[in-house]
Amino acid sequence: MDYDIPEWVRSQRQRKRLPEVWIGQQVVIRRPSGKELWVVLRDVREFGIVYTMVGIPQPIFSPWSSIVWMTPLGEDTQAFEIPEQEEGT
Repeated sequence: MDYDIPEWVRSQRQRKRLPEVWIGQQVVIRRPSGKELWVVLRDVREFGIVYTMVGIPQPIFSPWSSIVWMTPLGEDTQAFEIPEQEEGT
């Protein structure tokens, strides 16, 4: 079962791989609503991410469809932007 997982998520190419190296670090997540969250990234999976927030030890799951981009907090690096989905994929 592939759960309609986009190809870019499963890609092994270096430029398109998920940001697993950020696990355990603080990152900024931008939601489609424009809201930005400062969180600690706990896990990265094909279907989404798991994070915690300061003062809330309970892990929170967020599917990829609810994330526009994310970037390490305080880093001079480009954000990991979710690629546009091609129609029909």
